Amino acid sequence: MTTQQYALNAGEKPRLELEWESYMRDFQVRFDGVEIGRITTGKRSLREPHLFTLPDGSELSIRLSESGLTEELELLRDGKPLPGSSADPFTKFSAAIRSSFFWGVILVFIGLAAALTDATIIRQLVFSPSSAIFGLILIFSAYWMSRQSVWAGIMAAVIVLAEFILCLVLNIGAGTHVNVLTTIGIVLRVAFFVPIFQGIRPMRNLS
Repeated sequence: MTTQQYALNAGEKPRLELEWESYMRDFQVRFDGVEIGRITTGKRSLREPHLFTLPDGSELSIRLSESGLTEELELLRDGKPLPGSSADPFTKFSAAIRSSFFWGVILVFIGLAAALTDATIIRQLVFSPSSAIFGLILIFSAYWMSRQSVWAGIMAAVIVLAEFILCLVLNIGAGTHVNVLTTIGIVLRVAFFVPIFQGIRPMRNLS
């Protein structure tokens, strides 16, 4: 059973509660502990908006949307994202900072490992010693992004792409062939690139 709680306005006490079983079966919507709706048609039906009326007369829209390699609940109240929900600009902004920082840390460690060892698996995952330099830039970008700079978000997205392209060229030039590990390396980068890219517009709105 999964449960999520949300406030209607930033800084307020959470009053909206969503609860569902695996595959989003028996999706329950409660407000102040009182059930105001239930979705029993399963996960697939949530790809279309489901509307519920809150006690104050406002309209709550719930929809399952795709975000890169993942799915997330889009919660809108009278067309505006609920605070803390996946559609909330500040949530996307925070996710972009975390992604830039953690991917930067990963690149630093893997880049150093590539420089100190000759592990074939590192090359097949499309990393090289230069990854450490890109990682340091991403860590700096995360700090700069925390200052609500849209340019930092753009730089972080460009750095993720540039690191991958350079490592791909270097490793293919060294005779590394595209295989399952290479695909994993690509998927990892996409997983971190998407939240960074999605955070650029919220940064522009907050700056």
